[in-house]
Amino acid sequence: MADRVVIECAAVPDPPLEDRFELMGTVTAAAAVRSVRTRAGRVATLGPAQRISGGRERRALRLVSYLTDAEFPRVPLVIETAAGADEAVVHCRPADAAPFGPVLDAGLRFPSRVCIVASGPTAASTHRAIPADFHVVAVNKGVLLPGLRVDTWMMNQLTSDSLAYYASASQAFPAGRRIFRLATAVATRAEHAGRSDCHWFVAHQAAEEQLDPDHDRPVGTCIRSGGTVTGCALQLAFMLGARDILLCGVDMRGDRYFDGTRNDRDPKAGDWQHVRVLDRLIAQLRRDHGVTIRTLGETALGVPRFKADG
Repeated sequence: MADRVVIECAAVPDPPLEDRFELMGTVTAAAAVRSVRTRAGRVATLGPAQRISGGRERRALRLVSYLTDAEFPRVPLVIETAAGADEAVVHCRPADAAPFGPVLDAGLRFPSRVCIVASGPTAASTHRAIPADFHVVAVNKGVLLPGLRVDTWMMNQLTSDSLAYYASASQAFPAGRRIFRLATAVATRAEHAGRSDCHWFVAHQAAEEQLDPDHDRPVGTCIRSGGTVTGCALQLAFMLGARDILLCGVDMRGDRYFDGTRNDRDPKAGDWQHVRVLDRLIAQLRRDHGVTIRTLGETALGVPRFKADG
């Protein structure tokens, strides 16, 4: 393929929709280039053909799409020429996220037992019951729970609500692994300069790739949006090796936090339409992958309560 087709371009994320990218550059081939597309069939716009040395053809290339069929940050492309089809891979690594790097490329592994701690009201009375052998992943404001032992802090997008507590949360967890959504990593990269324990993730947002309450989506190939930050944490924990997952503060009802404050900045706060989405994801993880998922406190989700004796 290298003798026939050359792709010279860059693919960069298009925040705040981090899974959408813009790819711009050129495609050069020995035979006439007919099309360039992703494996999902998203077709690039090609400029006029230019003949260059050696009888080769070069065309400008531009593609705006979702990374629905990519193993982010690798973007596989299919190039159709008069001589047949070839494939190429464009690497999409946003330099402006440093020192954050892609979590799925970091070689990380979680212990088999993981507790995901969210910020629902029940967390205040249940987080001290988390068994000592569970790796604790605090999501969003959950990291601020007094006395919580945190191993990893996972942060979703920065919204007007999360901006109100981000500084306090960052101070409360000064050392330890951070896994932030890409746009959040980019926005906070300056304060993390010199750290090696920071990673970013992308949650795929294209309609055909999101978690869906009525259809199973492949689990373990990427992180899919549509199920709140808890859905992202469940998928990531599974992909990094967790097989016994405990939920804490994942109430999925109301608009209040464990500290009594209310999310009054988000007009959708309290509208837990994602319950069905998470229930389907949880059922799929149990049925198809043998993952045990339980909860420490009351929740709208259809998961059993955790008992200390197993």
